[in-house]
This record gives sequence, structure tokens and C-alpha cells, in this order.
Amino acid sequence: MDNCNAKADGKCPRYKKDWVDLDYGAENFVKSFESHLKMIAADLAAVPIQANVDVLSGDSREALATLQGDFASLSLRRRT
Repeated sequence: MDNCNAKADGKCPRYKKDWVDLDYGAENFVKSFESHLKMIAADLAAVPIQANVDVLSGDSREALATLQGDFASLSLRRRT
């Protein structure tokens, strides 16, 4: 939402007070996009994705129950 005329407020996007003056355009978008790409590249360089990974899809509580081996002792606790 770097180049959006709205901001998230917890309920829904709301127009920024100075949205008319911000006048976002293509140049702003490209700069923001490049900035995010650099951040992603730095993250991937710092912690590379290993070749042998399994991606689980679904409710994490149900997916964790299906894990075997080293992951069998994992548990989820709700923060209060």
C-alpha cells in the first residue's frame, strides 16, 4: 500500500487526509517496487530456501497433527 491513496485503519482502508497532494504516479510505483525487490533479495540471501522442503496447505492445527519425526513434538499455543 506504499502508493495507495488510502491507509489501513483496522476496519477498512480510509483515504489519507492529504491524498490529493500525494499525487502518486508510475515513478513512485517503480521506486517502491524496486525497494521491495531489494528487500526480498536480501531476505533470500540471508536465509536461503532449502531444496528439500515440504509445503503444507490447510489449517495449521490440522496440518501439524499430520507431521512425523522431528516435528511430532511441535505444538501451537494461543497467546493471551
